[in-house]
Amino acid sequence: MLATKCQVSGWDISRSIVAAIEGRVRWVGDWEALRMAGILQVPVQELFPTEADWAEFAELVRGDEPKPPAKRQRRRAQRRSR
Repeated sequence: MLATKCQVSGWDISRSIVAAIEGRVRWVGDWEALRMAGILQVPVQELFPTEADWAEFAELVRGDEPKPPAKRQRRRAQRRSR
């Protein structure tokens, strides 16, 4: 659907390229980000991940397991549950 919207707007882009962009596999130029934001009718900032998104992405790439809370956080959680 996004590829179709892009093509209707005059941007010759395939579904596979859109999938690569969505999967963060393909680099996106500044003009592409601006054009995509216009097609989606959102501010360009919404196309970029937040810090929390980057942290989650980095864990996925490294294959890390979710980190258990630190001892202090576990103790606080245990006290709250009592």
